[in-house]
Amino acid sequence: MIRLKPQKLQRPWTKEELKKLLNKYKDNKPHLKRLLRKIFADPQNIDLMGWYLYPHHYTIESAPFHKELFDDACMIFEGYNVGLAAPRGSAKSTKINLVFMTYLILNEIYHFILPISDTISQSIEFVNTLKDELASNKKIKWLYGDMIGPRWQNGNFITSTGIKVMARGYGSKLRGLKFKQYRPELLLFDDFENDEEVMNIEQREKKKAWFTRAALPSLAKGCKALVIGTILHGDALLMKIMKREGEFSSWHTHLWKYLHYTEDEQGYKKYYSLWPAMYDVDKLFAIYRDWE
Repeated sequence: MIRLKPQKLQRPWTKEELKKLLNKYKDNKPHLKRLLRKIFADPQNIDLMGWYLYPHHYTIESAPFHKELFDDACMIFEGYNVGLAAPRGSAKSTKINLVFMTYLILNEIYHFILPISDTISQSIEFVNTLKDELASNKKIKWLYGDMIGPRWQNGNFITSTGIKVMARGYGSKLRGLKFKQYRPELLLFDDFENDEEVMNIEQREKKKAWFTRAALPSLAKGCKALVIGTILHGDALLMKIMKREGEFSSWHTHLWKYLHYTEDEQGYKKYYSLWPAMYDVDKLFAIYRDWE
């Protein structure tokens, strides 16, 4: 079970409001710390927390869809398995594997989390990025204290607050895994499929079987999985989740595309970019023409 279900405040904070707060209480650090921890405990402010803690990862303005990404990810707190699909280059891994994971850890929501990727090396890379930030980020140390706990290894760590994060890869043994008395309380799948394997029907079925028969049953009672990635094939596991086929019928899902449009009564289409600060519409059309 989760330690604590996050609670929403009356409304999300804006970046401008946070800047004013930082300036107002710059000479009263204890009070500022209390306010920031309260603000960053609200799941509505996860992207704002990321902007404050990780300016080196926020060099390009976030898109509205990134707020949606966090809102959808938070549906795990409402008892849903969650599947999210977005294009490559949309910063979904940074937002989820770093920022969302940071939120979960700093607010002590779970005891035991397993990030899982197609290969163990991919998963270790994700976990090590998070681990390094928790260890060295000055803002995190000031707000939440020293996070380094009794285990601080490659792809595997325990925080000073008693939270274990352990990287796993496709095919890893998950059943029977425990941290103290806790079974895994969150499975976070990212880059779980690859371009070559997904073209083979036998490999697709094998991966789906491991996912449904080995991975998901390893979760603690009442806990859920979060799957993020890019659609690589019309019959890929992630696409089955997006369509909510069969055993995925109860999942909460969201699929984003880089280009979307609205159409008026005369049939005129107006196109929009998923992430305008990164790719404007003209650039996206140029990319699509090159693919063709």
